[in-house]
Amino acid sequence: MESDGNLHGLLLDFQIKAIHDGVIYIYQDDDTLKAYETDDHALKLMHETAVNYPIPAAINGCALRFFDDEPVIAASSILAFNSTTELSRFNKDMTEKKWSVSLPINFQNKGKAFLMPAEQISFEHDVLAVTTNRTVSFVDYETGDLIKNLPIEMIINREIDRIAKNYNHFYNNIKLITADETGTVDNAAEDPEIEWNRLRLFRRSSSKAAAYHDEVKNDILPKLAAENGVRLEQKLEELIGTDGTLMRYTGSAWQMHGTEEEVLKKIREDSFAYGLASLEHRRWCCYMASIGWRPGERSDQFRRNPCLVPQQKLMQDQPEMCKYDLMSLMERYKKELESK
Repeated sequence: MESDGNLHGLLLDFQIKAIHDGVIYIYQDDDTLKAYETDDHALKLMHETAVNYPIPAAINGCALRFFDDEPVIAASSILAFNSTTELSRFNKDMTEKKWSVSLPINFQNKGKAFLMPAEQISFEHDVLAVTTNRTVSFVDYETGDLIKNLPIEMIINREIDRIAKNYNHFYNNIKLITADETGTVDNAAEDPEIEWNRLRLFRRSSSKAAAYHDEVKNDILPKLAAENGVRLEQKLEELIGTDGTLMRYTGSAWQMHGTEEEVLKKIREDSFAYGLASLEHRRWCCYMASIGWRPGERSDQFRRNPCLVPQQKLMQDQPEMCKYDLMSLMERYKKELESK
């Protein structure tokens, strides 16, 4: 074997990690990954890099993947119950490391990775999705920032999926009308599964975030109603029922009981309505912040949204948006009606 012009004996402890574009990538027992080209039936070293494991004194292993001809190394360490993978992106020649990110996963456990183009997922950059049989992680492929790491139970939770699909179906078909309008929902009969399958990742994640928050609302809403001296069902009927003080439910739409200014004033004055609107708005703000959105002039490209402000400021600056924080209450009311 020839390396840098020098002849060497056979490598006895090595692993061929990949053969890509005529280059053979070999991992050796000194924790280096070397790239060789064939030259007259011999291997000639082109370049090499050290594989840096998160926990040196652990059970370690590395994998190699390519995206747009650029190598990405997954160096995994397992020590007791701790699993960590250091993901590193290099330039094509493997002479420059572009970024590294530490993931709380074990890539050795059936790890896979694939690139999601930005234009298909409504994200600023391409996203690297990294999966094992226990986790799914999303990494900004341009910057190396970890966007989100999810346990597989969260992904495949069928009950959460069902609730999220129902939320999406409801939000697609809800109609809010002014006091002098009439209207119906024309597409309410569409299959929630078909609607769900058309969604991009952002909308699916948003619906799932709302679904996961149901457990919180199930605990808090009855307590908020009790503070008003009524049961939750009574309070829902009072606020958004067939003769609700905020919205009247017509059977196909919610009609505002008064002007937007009057409805907003009633929300402020009713502690239950204001508490629910504030709770839902905080949930939405936390979810948006967790996926990289920030306050500012609306821009999907730069992930800016002017509604990412405290509830009181939202009521002052964009009062027309506050009624949407009651939509989860409307969904709950309609679900109770259908169950009777």
